Amino acid sequence: MWYPKGIASRLALAVLAAFGLIQVVLCALVLIVREGEVRRDFDERLVLRASSAMDAVETAFLRTGQLSLAQRASPTSGLALTGVYWQLRRPDGAILEHSSNLGESTLPEPAAEPTREEAPALTTWRGPAVDALLGRGGAMRLLTVRNDIDGEEAFVLQVARDLEPVTTSIRSLRRVLLLTVALGLVLSGIAAWVLAQRVQRGIVSIMRQAQGITAGDPQRRIAHAGGEGELRQLAASLNSMLDGLEHAMRSREQFVADVSHELKAPLTALAAEARMMAAASRTSDICRQLDTAVQSVVGTLTGTADALLMLARCAEGPVATPAAQVSLNEVVTDAVAHCLAHARPRGVRLIPILPDALDPLLAGHADLLRVMLENLVRNAIDHSPEGGPVHVVFQTKDSRAEIAVTDTGPGVPEELISRVFDRFVTARPPAMHTYGHGLGLAIAKRVVDLHGGTIRLANRPAGGCEVVVVLPLEPPNGESGT
Repeated sequence: MWYPKGIASRLALAVLAAFGLIQVVLCALVLIVREGEVRRDFDERLVLRASSAMDAVETAFLRTGQLSLAQRASPTSGLALTGVYWQLRRPDGAILEHSSNLGESTLPEPAAEPTREEAPALTTWRGPAVDALLGRGGAMRLLTVRNDIDGEEAFVLQVARDLEPVTTSIRSLRRVLLLTVALGLVLSGIAAWVLAQRVQRGIVSIMRQAQGITAGDPQRRIAHAGGEGELRQLAASLNSMLDGLEHAMRSREQFVADVSHELKAPLTALAAEARMMAAASRTSDICRQLDTAVQSVVGTLTGTADALLMLARCAEGPVATPAAQVSLNEVVTDAVAHCLAHARPRGVRLIPILPDALDPLLAGHADLLRVMLENLVRNAIDHSPEGGPVHVVFQTKDSRAEIAVTDTGPGVPEELISRVFDRFVTARPPAMHTYGHGLGLAIAKRVVDLHGGTIRLANRPAGGCEVVVVLPLEPPNGESGT
């Protein structure tokens, strides 16, 4: 069933239906009342004519001793029987007189004649006899009056009148009311549409302003200058909510900055202590190796802390620092190199496969891309059996960079595949002696989304899991090199 989806169309349709129903009901009531008034007036006029005719019959009888109406009902007599059909008859059915316009026809006898004390009997007469007088489909209103004159036999006066004036009047009234309803519906529809458009413009204005508020410009607010109180309240409510969100975002950014600072400070101190120890023991190869390892780990953790700080700030919008041309070959190589220390204890072999000659460039953030790829490779190492291979395949297809990380582990349970990129969701079995919070894939997806790419995970038919990242080689929407 079709139903309008837009708020303006639905509001206009609802108002039109309500006003239309009200107009139809009012016009129907007017028609019923007016039709009753027209019919009552018609019957009263007919009764009045019959009463005048009855008086004329009684006057003629007193003067002549005969029941007669023909002379009294002539056009020049002044009696109001012009345009009606009448006849005088006795109760036994004998016709005494009738109007000339009846011709050979006679008015029908009623089913039950009224007595003198009863009110005149009014019926509607239809049938072949009426069609012969008025034409096909005609109808008459028939009045039957009984009267008794002292000393004489009772007589019955019947007066009939064509119902065409009533029918014409009601037909004209119906036509006027129909036009009134049609015009009212048109005017109601126009008024409803104008009102709905006005309301919709206010809602659309608020919606567009809300869509333009991002984490990169959290101080923007919704301005609504319309006169509708509800829309002003809606804008005020949204602005109040935005104030709370801005405060929460500022607090979160400050918290992340504080945590990053607190992480980097001891790491820097650890690196300095390692260097001092290596300088003090210049002849010790073990100290030098330890210094090298500590410096490497500290550099990695410091870069990761910086990347997480940048990622947290760009979760709801563009990164504050500008994008740069990044060599994806270097990103893949560095990520694999940083993961070697994680792979050696398990004997996992990292196998990077890069394009032979092409070194694709991507407008993006090298630290974030490296963190993203390291998370994927470390995740593959954790799920691989001892001595198993992890392939990192990098290739380009149709102006897109595609990086696939595959392992030979048990794969991901089917019930977790749809949620594996959510925070704190992990597919590590309890028997696996690795530790994680379920944030690696969530961070990877946020980095990919930031760069306008896609990421998907699927189990391989031959065993293991494959994560494929597709990144556009052109700058993503909203990014620039400046």
